[in-house]
Amino acid sequence: MATLKRNHHYVPQFWQKHFASPSGSLYARGGATAKLASPKRLMSADWIYTAFDQNWLASDTIEDSLSQAEAAASAAYRSLVAGTLVPSVPVQHNLRHFIALQACRHPDVLDRGHRLAKKLGAVLARAHSMTDTEFGDALLPFWVDSSDAKAMFFALKTSTPEALELELQELEKLTPHDPQLPHTEALKALSLIEGQLATMDLFVLDAAPPLEFVLGDTPLPQNDLWKGFVVPIARTVALGFQPAQHAGAPTCTRRAATPADVAASNQWQFQNSAKVTIGSNEALLNAL
Repeated sequence: MATLKRNHHYVPQFWQKHFASPSGSLYARGGATAKLASPKRLMSADWIYTAFDQNWLASDTIEDSLSQAEAAASAAYRSLVAGTLVPSVPVQHNLRHFIALQACRHPDVLDRGHRLAKKLGAVLARAHSMTDTEFGDALLPFWVDSSDAKAMFFALKTSTPEALELELQELEKLTPHDPQLPHTEALKALSLIEGQLATMDLFVLDAAPPLEFVLGDTPLPQNDLWKGFVVPIARTVALGFQPAQHAGAPTCTRRAATPADVAASNQWQFQNSAKVTIGSNEALLNAL
C-alpha cells in the first residue's frame, strides 16, 4: 500500500484551480467564513478509487484511468475559458463524457451503489416468500425489467430459502473495497449517463466581471440529471444541460450569463455542498 497513490480527488485539482483569482488566490468556505486554501487536499479522500483483485492485491488502475480522463477534460476546460466560441463537436463530446464521469465518481454515488447492491440482495433472498408478480414489482426500483425479473425469480427458486439467506449474510459483510462488490462498480454507469447527456441540449454561460461562479464539492445533482442542470467549470464559465428543445440533433449554444443565472448557480453549489465551497472572492463566499 505504501507505493500506491493515497489521496484521491473526487473533484479534480485542475477543475478547482479554475476558480482561483488571476493572482492564484483560492478561498474555501467549509464553515461560517471562507479562508485561503489549496486544491491539494480539498475535495479529496484517501483510497477512494484503489482497486483490489480477487487476491486482495491493490492497484491504482482506476485512479490512473481517471487521471487520463482528467487530462483530456482539462484541455477542453481551458479551451472554453480562453475562448468565446461555441465549443467544437469533439470538445462537446469530451465535456459530456467528463461530466458523465463526474456524475458517477463522487463518493456519495459510489457508496450509494454499494448500498443498493445489498438492498437488491435482500430482495433476492426473499424470493421464496413472494409471487413472481410481487418479485417483479420489488425489483422495479432497481431498474430490472419484467422479463429479467421473471428469469431471476425462477432461477432463485432452485435454491433453498436457507441457502439464499446465507448468501445474503455474506453479501452484507462485504466492505466497499471488496473485489466481490467494489463500490467503484458505480463507474460502470458512465456509458448510460453519457448516453443521456448526449440527448440533451448543451449551453455555455460566460460570467463577465464582477459576476463569477463558485464550485461546491458536490457539483452535480445526484439524481434526475435528465431534468437539466448547470455546473460551473471555472469562475467565468458554466455548462448547462437541458432536455432537447427541438426534434433532431441536440444543440450547443453560448451566451452571457445573467446575474440571476450566476446567483442561482452559486446558491445551488453552496446549498448542495457536503463540506466545502470554493471561489476566488472571499466576500462572495461569505455572503452565500
